[in-house]
Amino acid sequence: MNWNTYLGEFYDVIDTMNAHSFAERFSESGSFKFANHPPAVGRTAIAQVAQGVFEQLEAIGHQVTNTGLNSDSHLFVEGMVIYSRKDGKKIELPFACVFEFTAESLKLKRPLIENYRSYVDATPLFS
Repeated sequence: MNWNTYLGEFYDVIDTMNAHSFAERFSESGSFKFANHPPAVGRTAIAQVAQGVFEQLEAIGHQVTNTGLNSDSHLFVEGMVIYSRKDGKKIELPFACVFEFTAESLKLKRPLIENYRSYVDATPLFS
């Protein structure tokens, strides 16, 4: 598995603000936790949460600066995200994410996310 390619495609989906395509990256029972919000569980809930965030923004851009993978289906990512708000203000914030993949999807070389936690202090974004 080429994780750099995977991450490029994953963040491209987010950066195009396509909530449905984002949710399709998850297993049926997958969960998505953004900042200090409660986790969304299942593709429908994940798409709804993502759409709610996207609707508040003009644009998003991610730059991955560091990655790590352990042998237990976990991928760790650090980077910078630039949020463009609808009022024209741009906010650049550091982020860290943890991906947990289903073991079966990794065997098939089509990673499906079981658990995705995105750690970012989103306070400046919504203030």
